Formats: sequence, structure tokens, C-alpha cells
Amino acid sequence: MTTLSPFHLAIPVSDLEQTCAFYERILGCVRGRESENWVDLDFMGHQVVLHRLIRNRRLHAVPRHDAGVPLASNAR
Repeated sequence: MTTLSPFHLAIPVSDLEQTCAFYERILGCVRGRESENWVDLDFMGHQVVLHRLIRNRRLHAVPRHDAGVPLASNAR
């Protein structure tokens, strides 16, 4: 069997609590560190981070090891 290298996935969400409930109850993820605007989840050994999408912000990709990571940033 081929094993998947652990990954980090950041997902912007409009309703942080409702989305966390889905990942925890339906997908069985375990909640880790958190703040008012983000929550880390253990998704079968992988890290999923839910970020509260704040109004008037846009998403952009930040290059990291040839991969774009979506982040929220202030709209200009």
C-alpha cells in the first residue's frame, strides 16, 4: 500500500463553528489548536486549518516550495 505524505490544507470558511461541526461529527476529525479566527483539525494524520473568512478580504496564493497556499489578505 502506498502511504500519503502528511499535508497541510488551509480552507477559508464563512461559518467557522458550523464547518468545524461538520469536520468533527461527519468526518471524525479531532480539533487541535484554535483561536477566534482559525481551528486546526487532525484529518487522518494530516493538518486541515479552517480560517474564518473575513469580509472585504481577498484570497491570494503565497509560493512555498512551488505550491500556492491560499491565505486571506486585506483587499486594496
